[in-house]
Amino acid sequence: MLSGSEHSLTYGCEKLFQLIHIKVAAKMSDSLYVAALNEYKSNFPRDPNLYLLMLDAYVMEKDYPKAISAVSDEQVQELGKAYPAIKPYLK
Repeated sequence: MLSGSEHSLTYGCEKLFQLIHIKVAAKMSDSLYVAALNEYKSNFPRDPNLYLLMLDAYVMEKDYPKAISAVSDEQVQELGKAYPAIKPYLK
């Protein structure tokens, strides 16, 4: 069983590799990119910046209502809570 710090490190590495996968997929094709974004969404559903990543997928899939809701004021404020250093830029 992993200790708390080991689990955190494993989680961080998995997240990093998933983000690299998204970058590589973006260079290969739109369908691979959207698939990689959706995979990230299923693996990290509580990631504070998920809505920013998914904005691309929603626009590419022409799901404009989801794209608009992804950049709602509520989502932006949640990002500010997760990353306090950017709060001054959110006003």
